[in-house]
Amino acid sequence: MDTNPDSIRQRRYHVSINHDYDDTAPEKELLSQLKAIPKDVEDLVIDEDVPFDSEWAALGDHFTSIRNIEVNAGYNEYLRDEKLPLHWPLERICFTSSCGEAFRSPWILEGRIKHLMLFLTSGLRFEGPTTLELLQANQEAIAQGKREKQTFEAHKGTPDQQEIEIMSVPDLVHEWISDKYAGKSQPEDSGTESHPKLPPMQLQKLEIIENDAIDTFIRFILANLSRDMENFTTLVLRSTTGLDFYQTAPQTFKQILPQLTQLRTLVLTVGKKTFPEEKSDKEQNRGSGVLSDHGREVGKAGTAEEIANTESSSEKRESDLLTNLYTYFPPNLQSLRFRGPASLVASRAWPRWVAAFSSSTFLPGLESLSFLLDLDVCENGSMVEKKIKTAKQEQIEMGALRKAKRGCEKVCEGARARGVEVQAFRDHWVGESWPDFKIDHRWEGL
Repeated sequence: MDTNPDSIRQRRYHVSINHDYDDTAPEKELLSQLKAIPKDVEDLVIDEDVPFDSEWAALGDHFTSIRNIEVNAGYNEYLRDEKLPLHWPLERICFTSSCGEAFRSPWILEGRIKHLMLFLTSGLRFEGPTTLELLQANQEAIAQGKREKQTFEAHKGTPDQQEIEIMSVPDLVHEWISDKYAGKSQPEDSGTESHPKLPPMQLQKLEIIENDAIDTFIRFILANLSRDMENFTTLVLRSTTGLDFYQTAPQTFKQILPQLTQLRTLVLTVGKKTFPEEKSDKEQNRGSGVLSDHGREVGKAGTAEEIANTESSSEKRESDLLTNLYTYFPPNLQSLRFRGPASLVASRAWPRWVAAFSSSTFLPGLESLSFLLDLDVCENGSMVEKKIKTAKQEQIEMGALRKAKRGCEKVCEGARARGVEVQAFRDHWVGESWPDFKIDHRWEGL
């Protein structure tokens, strides 16, 4: 047994939160677990559910030195972050599976944490009312006749027929954001013309992995328009399942990204499903003005109205956002790790990708590059090998992978010729538990 105090402090300890029992003092079960864990440990994982306020208090009373915490929300998918202890010397927070709620912890809202990771979360917000407050406001508006109640008839035409009221939280969130940033009904406490100037953000690294990763990133930027973001230098985004751009518009992303001039490291993974197909010209015009070319740098107190139009549509045509994505990379990157679909090399824009990475004027400060195009080769979009696959299908997939690898080699050759160090693409959080995230096993053998 390792009895070295430093080793004990640096070990990762787990506590389980179980709210399936009927107990008026849920912290009792937690306290029994804490007896076996030293007070000065630095790395803590909370499993199964998120603590209630009383349990956060118990954790805060017991631990003194937590620097890294992971909170796994489990199947309940709650957030409940408001009472996250403020006296801990936290440097990294990871939330897993939390959904549909607004952050309340000063660690997040005030930008105190240095490293924030959101893993398989969805619909998280960095400002505004909680979900309960949104629902209550909606009910009040209905009662006052300001809003029409949305209903449908269940079991229509049967003795069990009943009226069911529908309340869509995503719609209420979209409306709140539009009201605030598009100027329809600017909240009374919004401060000056745009935003009150807030203290500088301490956040250095933001990681958002899957689900609505890009939508969440855009909500993060909107909420922090009035903060100095100079410390924010590393961004990790992975969005491959087509769950983005229900709350925001693709043009919002492509206009924000190049304005992150302080960003030095970008790790970006996108797939064929990431970006919706291009809208019609009429829809494009309706969504224009998201952030004009003459807008101020993001994080430099730019006006909210410039980046607020977040309408999206299911009426789509083929998109060029993916094929031209390289033109939107932040200009001062030193390290770029990009992973995308194999089909990218077949686009008409591909020769321009190769030419760009060969040019010293493109990302002139680039020092290291990882470039991988192995996604969306299988018919179902999964990187997991099918148990049953026809010889013809395997031949088609191998051909697509070979073409993609040759294309990657051309990009890397051009970058290497201008002195950029080329590295293999790696993700530290990809393990056996997430096979869909792993690199195609056929890639290295091509």
